[in-house]
Amino acid sequence: MALPPRSGWLIAGAGASFALVVLHFGIIVGGAPAYEYVLAGAWIVGLAQTHSLLPTLGTGAVAFVFALFGAYALAAAGFYTLPAARVLVAAIGCVYTLRGLLIVPEAVMVRFIDRPPRALVFAAISLVIGVIHLIGVGRRWQLLAKPDRLRD
Repeated sequence: MALPPRSGWLIAGAGASFALVVLHFGIIVGGAPAYEYVLAGAWIVGLAQTHSLLPTLGTGAVAFVFALFGAYALAAAGFYTLPAARVLVAAIGCVYTLRGLLIVPEAVMVRFIDRPPRALVFAAISLVIGVIHLIGVGRRWQLLAKPDRLRD
């Protein structure tokens, strides 16, 4: 099976989103130490320590959103059709990128209030994933605008 034209960036973006799904399931399994490592709020860590269902449900919901992001990236890549894929994948890229741009205040917090440096890594990963999505949807923008009967 040949890959759809100009789909590589979106396939990479989908892979990154699906990797985040796996990561979030790992956080659920890892429990309180995992929540603490990814810099979740103290109240979430506390709930995880008491084995509350709330952190699991919240993290599961976030994983579900990342799964939708991955599914939409694959749709925009041309593997199947989902409604409004062109616009939604552009919006998904913007969401990741905006989260990634928090690297600037994160850097200030790392420098001045002893926030762990891994916060910069988390922001940088989001920024890279966002740019990948935006490049991918940009490369397929015209193809995504074609009516279904004309699509390759």
